[in-house]
This record gives sequence, structure tokens and C-alpha cells, in this order.
Amino acid sequence: MPSQQIRCNVGSCKFNSAAYCSLSSIEVGNTVPNAQTMHQTECASFQAQ
Repeated sequence: MPSQQIRCNVGSCKFNSAAYCSLSSIEVGNTVPNAQTMHQTECASFQAQ
């Protein structure tokens, strides 16, 4: 069952289920050390469909 707390607009992610993430938890990583903005972070739980 999708988590109603984690919204997802990444249609190419296999965990996307009608705009919600079906994972029970997500892992958020950073694209640069010591990230300071949202653009320097990413969802490390992403998997392609």
C-alpha cells in the first residue's frame, strides 16, 4: 500500500504509485558533500521501472 506521507512525481521510478511512493521509507542522499540547497540532494531510493 502506498504511503500517504511520501508524495512522488517521478513517473519513471518503479515505486511511484499514483503520485505516492509505495516504499515504507525512503533514503535521501546528497549529490555534493555538505549539501546546502535542495538541488544538492536526491532520493537515493530511486529505482527505474
